[in-house]
Amino acid sequence: MKKLIFSLAASLLISASTFAYEGGKKEDDANKVSYSVKNEFDATFGGVEDVVWTVTADFQKAEFSMDDVKTTAYYNNKGEYLGYTQLVSMKALPTSARKEIAAKYKGYGVNEIIKFRTGDSNGSSLSRLAVGGTFDEVSYFVSLEKEGQKALVRVTPYSSLEVVNN
Repeated sequence: MKKLIFSLAASLLISASTFAYEGGKKEDDANKVSYSVKNEFDATFGGVEDVVWTVTADFQKAEFSMDDVKTTAYYNNKGEYLGYTQLVSMKALPTSARKEIAAKYKGYGVNEIIKFRTGDSNGSSLSRLAVGGTFDEVSYFVSLEKEGQKALVRVTPYSSLEVVNN
């Protein structure tokens, strides 16, 4: 059950970030974002511009560029900062993790790598869910594919690999 929940959370993380970076004009929900979320966002990310907001029944999401990297920040509807995702390259992974992926997934291509940084240094239930029941402030999710076979691997800051979905 824990693995199923983890797979679902990681898939949601990948899907949300992928959706955020697909082209096209997005409707901006800036007028629906709570005052506390706007204040928290400004305190966390400073003077970023061109922020596109999405508000749903479950969360509030800000899409923007930070240091020329497309970034998505997530907040719950209580105004609490949950964390952010960024698309990154293979170079962002620890060298030992890159070597282990190359060895264990020989012939697989990398579809995308998403960095997830939690906003909770205490390991909230969301951050534990999103990173497999253990708390790591930063995790990378690597989407791999070979001849129609897909794999999703989590890389921890300590370079360990955890298969999310295979």
